[in-house]
Amino acid sequence: MSTYDLSYPIDKYEEQGKHLRAESRKAEGELTIAEKRGDRTAMSIHRQRRDRLNKYSSLLTDEAKQQIDAHDFATKRMREERSHWFAHGVLLFLFV
Repeated sequence: MSTYDLSYPIDKYEEQGKHLRAESRKAEGELTIAEKRGDRTAMSIHRQRRDRLNKYSSLLTDEAKQQIDAHDFATKRMREERSHWFAHGVLLFLFV
């Protein structure tokens, strides 16, 4: 179990996702400008950049979902097993 199973940095995922989407929109705008000029080299560069940024954004979204699933699993398991972990403390309290 890692600390991310207990608390994952959803704010960082959202911040980075927002940044990637903004950069992707910027690359899309540059691609549109290159298409209007008819500059095939620039079109290729901006298209590849946009596609790469979209891929990273998708991977980041998938990773965030995996973090949420791992967090939910760990939380559920801790909730189910907590009585077993602390059962000895209850018995000691009863005997004192």
